[in-house]
Amino acid sequence: MNDAREKAWNDDLYIPQTAKSTKARRNRKKKIFSDNVLADLEPCPRSVDQVYSLGVRIQYHIGEIYLELERLNQGNAKSHYKALALRQLDGKDEIEKLANINLNHLLTYFYNNGGPIIEPPVSEEMVQEMRPFYIRLSENFLKQMDFIVNLASKGRMTITEIESTIDHSVSELYLTMSMLFPIEEIKDAFNDLIMVRKNISR
Repeated sequence: MNDAREKAWNDDLYIPQTAKSTKARRNRKKKIFSDNVLADLEPCPRSVDQVYSLGVRIQYHIGEIYLELERLNQGNAKSHYKALALRQLDGKDEIEKLANINLNHLLTYFYNNGGPIIEPPVSEEMVQEMRPFYIRLSENFLKQMDFIVNLASKGRMTITEIESTIDHSVSELYLTMSMLFPIEEIKDAFNDLIMVRKNISR
């Protein structure tokens, strides 16, 4: 879904640390994740495909958190964070498979019914009502992630605690968001994202 972003991420994973400019490293300010990610979690999804797109964006965000922690650590911890970052790409791939299955269902319906316009199941009016709650959930989630990164960068959480806390926070976000929607197919899509999270956490 975002080939350029994934390529840049993979480049960052595989460029040896010695190849990076030490001057750039010395001048680099600490990343504040919530500065620009809130826009990435918008808009409030109106369809199953948009729920899956949200899931992919969150996979990238969590991967970026692990990459930042990988840069801040050495030895076994560095390797562990890198492995956790790569695992987020596995989750992204799982979500994209679900999105493709959904697209095939939509295409089948489209061709079998004479090419009707397929309206998103969530109306604009419904989105307007839910948007404040959706934004608040997004903001709280991003603040949680910043707090975890802050604690982790100061050595106040173990890697296992960080992984467990992030997995729990992501699953809780999906569960709570699913409660905003009175439409079963949207709820099912959020449940799919929860299952993906569980699968990559094993």
